[in-house]
Amino acid sequence: MKKCLKCKELKPANTVFFHKNNGVSSGLHSYCKECFKKRHQQNYVKKEPREFYPLVEISCNKCGCEYIAKPEFFTRRKKSRSGLAGICKKCEQQRQRDYMTGKDASIYNKRMVNKYIDANENSDPYANEALKLCNDCNKEKELICFSRNRTRPDGLKSICKDCSKIRRENYKRRFPEKDKLQQKKAATQWRKENPDKVTNSFHRRRAREKNLPNALTVDEWEYALSYFNGCCAVCERQLNDLFGTHYASQDHWIPISYDGKDNPGHVVGNVVPLCHGLGGCNNHKSAKMPDVWLTETYGKRKANEILARIQAYFDHVQEQQKSA
Repeated sequence: MKKCLKCKELKPANTVFFHKNNGVSSGLHSYCKECFKKRHQQNYVKKEPREFYPLVEISCNKCGCEYIAKPEFFTRRKKSRSGLAGICKKCEQQRQRDYMTGKDASIYNKRMVNKYIDANENSDPYANEALKLCNDCNKEKELICFSRNRTRPDGLKSICKDCSKIRRENYKRRFPEKDKLQQKKAATQWRKENPDKVTNSFHRRRAREKNLPNALTVDEWEYALSYFNGCCAVCERQLNDLFGTHYASQDHWIPISYDGKDNPGHVVGNVVPLCHGLGGCNNHKSAKMPDVWLTETYGKRKANEILARIQAYFDHVQEQQKSA
C-alpha cells in the first residue's frame, strides 16, 4: 500500500492508482492519479485565440497599401504584436519571385531551372553564328569554343573551353586531395549506374591477360539477354527477379582459363547469360567444360538439348556478323 501525499489516502502501490516516476526508490509518483489530474486542471490555463482586428486597417511596409488586418491579406506571424506580418501577401510573393530569379538562388531555384531545361531541351545553342565573349580571357570566340550549359539563357557556359581547362588544372594543383576524392566518388557512382559495362570491362581485361580475343560489347551482351528472353540459357530461370536472388552473369561457354588453342575468348560467340546466385548455373559450372558439366548435372539426353539450343544461338550470331 502507498499513501497519497495530497489526499492522505492509502491505495495499492501499482500503476493503476499512481503514475510511474523513475526518480524515486518506489518507482511511483507521490500523488495518486486523481489528485494529479485535479492539480493539472487547476494549473492549466486555456489560451484564448489571438484576435484580429477586422475594422482596423494596416499599411504594408513595402508598397504602402492599406488592407484590413486579416489573414486574407497578410501572412500570420506569431511573434508580431498583431499576429500578422508587416508585408502584404502580394509583396511577399513578389519578393520570393525575385529571389528565385536572382543570383543567390541555388537550391531554391532548382525547380525553375528544371522547367527552363525541359522547355529548351531540344534547342541547339550552336545554331547561331554570332560570337560570344569569354568572361575569363575577355576574348570573342565562336560558339563552338564554349561547352553546353542548359541552365543559361543561351544554352552555353560563360567561360570558353580553354579557360575551363586551365581552371581545372589549377584546382587539381591547389587541392589534390579533394580532386582525388571527387574522382573516387564519381567513379563509384558510375559503377553503380553501369553494372554491365563494369562486368564487361572486367572480363575483357581477363581475356587480354590470356592473350585471347576480347571484342564483346555491351550492345552484344544486351542482344544475348533479349535472345534468351531475359532467362538463363541453361535452366531458363528468370534473371534479375523481383526478390533479387538471381541475376544475369556473363558466362564464357569455353572458360577463359582453358589453355587450348581453340579458346575463342571474350567474344559474342562464346558468352551466354547464366543465372548467378544461390544454386545458380554460373556458380555450378565454374571453370568446367560445358559438355562435361551438363552431362554430370542433367544427363546425356538433356545435356544434348541444351548444347543444341546454345549452339543455335552462336550460329545465329555468326550469320549476323557475316551479313553485316
